[in-house]
Amino acid sequence: MYRLRSESRISDETLTKLLREIDLSETALSTRKKGIV
Repeated sequence: MYRLRSESRISDETLTKLLREIDLSETALSTRKKGIV
């Protein structure tokens, strides 16, 4: 994603949004794993 950003193919806003969604997804997954274990 950062490579795409450096090539100016996606905007800062889009990058921020994607990273936020990934963060939320990872948090949800790790929370779920902790709940199972």
